[in-house]
Amino acid sequence: MLLVEEIPSLETTEDARRRELNALLRACRARLRRDQVGLPLSLSRRDTGLRQEDVAIMAGLSTRWYAAFERGELTTPNSQILESISRVLRMDEAERTCLYLLASGHEPTRHEAPRATVDAGLREFVRSQVPKPTMVTDLSWQLLCWNSAVTEWFANFSDHNEEDRNFALWLFSEDAAQRFVEINSERCALIGQLHTDYARHPGHPDLERVISRLLAISHQARVLWDQFHLAPSNRYFTTCLSHPRYGQRGMFGVTVKLRSGLRLLTFTPARRPARRQSA
Repeated sequence: MLLVEEIPSLETTEDARRRELNALLRACRARLRRDQVGLPLSLSRRDTGLRQEDVAIMAGLSTRWYAAFERGELTTPNSQILESISRVLRMDEAERTCLYLLASGHEPTRHEAPRATVDAGLREFVRSQVPKPTMVTDLSWQLLCWNSAVTEWFANFSDHNEEDRNFALWLFSEDAAQRFVEINSERCALIGQLHTDYARHPGHPDLERVISRLLAISHQARVLWDQFHLAPSNRYFTTCLSHPRYGQRGMFGVTVKLRSGLRLLTFTPARRPARRQSA
């Protein structure tokens, strides 16, 4: 018979935070060897990972302080310390975000967006989506890859200068107005997404460049920008496209932020044109 005193207590939120923080930091230390970070290999031990002392020294911290931090005993360290630790442990964006959330309760400020690169697998996925128009852009809506359905329904971006292969800039063109039946709604949503992304990455040069170009070429873009309408980076919406041969066709659209500063935008034909919705 189990006595009341033997019943294990439920884990508190603080206990869970400490456990997850400890697991994250231990895992990041374990995957790195001393020689990978410029430290000499030890002759007295198997170099299966960095020691707490290694991380502390490279981050400019005391070993005692770092050991207590790894145990989850210290709260709300400043961002400078967290940045030093994430740099020493070579954390990626997801790990860095997790570190901030567990250690301070909030996400890191993203002054710089991750570098946007498209690998062969993602390119093949985009090509395989035909006849669905599908494209991948970076944070500033610069087109990185697209399939033949995009060329058919929107524009042949291969004919554009590389700096002009930008979906945001194209959306404010006369050509786009001929393709989107509800072009004003689409333009409003895109400006809202630009506002949201700029709040996450203030001062990002690519974002500033495309925003400056938009405001310079389009009075409508300037009006929408001044209204400070926000839209989520990940969106589901319905719209209606107009094609010279196929006529008008309702489309379901999805915009999804991927890893490493990439954005996937795809359109799936609907059975019939529908009133535009956004979520």
